Formats: sequence, C-alpha cells, structure tokens
Amino acid sequence: MQPILRPILAAAGLLLLNVISCRPDNYRNNPYTPIELTTKSAEFMQEGNRFAFRFIEKVNTSEKGDYLISPLSMQFLLGMILNGAQGQTAEEICDVLGYGAGQTDAVNDFCKTMLDRLPGMDKKTTLSIASAIYVDEGWPLKDGYKQTVGKFYDATATNLDFSDGTGSARKINAWCSKQTNGMIPKIMDTTDPGMLAYLLNAMYFKSKWAEQFKKTDTEDEPFKNEAGVKKTVRMMKIDKEFQYTENEVFQ
Repeated sequence: MQPILRPILAAAGLLLLNVISCRPDNYRNNPYTPIELTTKSAEFMQEGNRFAFRFIEKVNTSEKGDYLISPLSMQFLLGMILNGAQGQTAEEICDVLGYGAGQTDAVNDFCKTMLDRLPGMDKKTTLSIASAIYVDEGWPLKDGYKQTVGKFYDATATNLDFSDGTGSARKINAWCSKQTNGMIPKIMDTTDPGMLAYLLNAMYFKSKWAEQFKKTDTEDEPFKNEAGVKKTVRMMKIDKEFQYTENEVFQ
C-alpha cells in the first residue's frame, strides 16, 4: 500500500474551511454542551492539538499570502486513509498524527465522536462536517472500506471515471455545493485522468458575533499590508472593553 498512499496524498484535492469558535460574554444564556471523552480520546485530543500546530507551521513556511486551513479536516482525511493502509504506511500515518501504531480503531472512534458531538455544542451555531474520497475507477474500492468510512466519518467513498473530466468534476462539485449549502458551488473544472484519488472535507459554519458590529460604525480607514503599502479599506468598529492576553508566543 505504501506506493499507493503517496500518490493519493499528492493527488488529494482538499476543501478545507477553518472553523473558529469563541465563548460569548453572555454564554449563560446559551450554555454549550461539553464533550465527554475516553482516556484514549483525550490523549488523541492533545496529540491532535500538537499535529495542528505542526501542520500550520508547515503550511506557513510554504504558502505566500493569506490562507484558510483546518487541521481537524486533515485529521479526518488521514484517518480515512488509515483504514485502507497497512504495514509501514499505516505506521507513518499514525506517527504523523501523533498516535501509536495499531490505533486505527481508536482513531475511528475519536473522529466519530468529534463528528457526532461538535455540531451540537452550541445551540445558536450551525456546524456540519462532511468528507469524501473519490477514487479512479481503475482502483475499485472494497465494500468493507466504504462501509467503514461511511460509519465512522459519515463519508462518501466511491469510484469515478477520471478520464471523463467534466462529468466527474460535475459530481464532485455537486457534492461540494450540497455540503456547503451552495456557498461553494464549484472547486474544479475537470478531473485529471492521471490522478488516483481526490480527498475532500467541507465544514459549513454559521453563527453570530458574540458582540455585534453596527453597520453604521463601519468607516474608511488606512491599512498597511504585509508589503508596507497603505490602502484605504472599510473597517468594522466597536467601542467596548475585551479580555486580552499575551505571552512569549502570541499577543
């Protein structure tokens, strides 16, 4: 399986939407529901945080300009691949994620818990998470694998004819549009017949600011970008005291 995994990762088309959640000052009127984890899942949560920072650091050194990523999405996708991997490949995936070798079942349980419980934590927030793996029809997926990723990752796993570029892309785009409530209707024009697989994860997030910005307070202000060039942009404003912290890592 090892020679197959690397082309999968190289070919992966990833739709990664970052989700940021904050506890509002009036959280007592909207109490969140905590997620109870097993000891093993709690360990995975800690390792997942470490993986997230490593992942962000790698992306930050290779990408130019602004970007939006979701380390949790990558964990789901790697977990899906793990279920089809064996031997050294499986060990490498577990090592990248920070888990011990032979932990596939525990990883599945952890990801299933996150998928089931995260959307229900905040009653005033809509959150949906979906994953998919589309593999070229020359590599038929086993029924057992499709059932496993469907059960633990609520994922679509199917074969497509990548030589039918527009037809396959139309199906992938339709999945994307459905999972994002039409906000992202298209992510590709055609599939590449040389690709082995496309891996996708979509997160749809809709909520309200804990503190609302008044539209009438939005004004033109000077803004200096990373290159030091000043531009005039529309800026939201609010006059209120907020909690603030800083340390040797961040402000």
